[in-house]
Amino acid sequence: MLSLSLGQCQLVCVARALLRQTTLLLMDEATSALDAHSEHLVEVALTQYGGKQKQTRLAIAHHLRTISNYDRVLVLDGGEVAEFGPPAALVASCGVYAALAAAQGADESAKPQTAPYDFKRARRRSHI
Repeated sequence: MLSLSLGQCQLVCVARALLRQTTLLLMDEATSALDAHSEHLVEVALTQYGGKQKQTRLAIAHHLRTISNYDRVLVLDGGEVAEFGPPAALVASCGVYAALAAAQGADESAKPQTAPYDFKRARRRSHI
């Protein structure tokens, strides 16, 4: 019997979602059990492969870095809609999203654009 960690299960689920090439992708804390490097790789994969077709992503996330490159973010506070808009605009508005970004240690919208990641090359190096 194969036993996977929570992080490995999350990676398998994200990979399955990418392979299915769905037009709607729902993610609830999809990278919560991943380290920062693996989370970054998932984000890059979603951008590179998920962006090849028109796809709507609905993500529930507490780590703002996982949604900082999304087109629009809906911020809930106490079960009510507090803010809605692009991450950069929400940071500039100095509201709830900006306070969350500050609490997490950085302006999440200022993250540099990610260069395409060569997954095939990385796989060859790691002998997967």
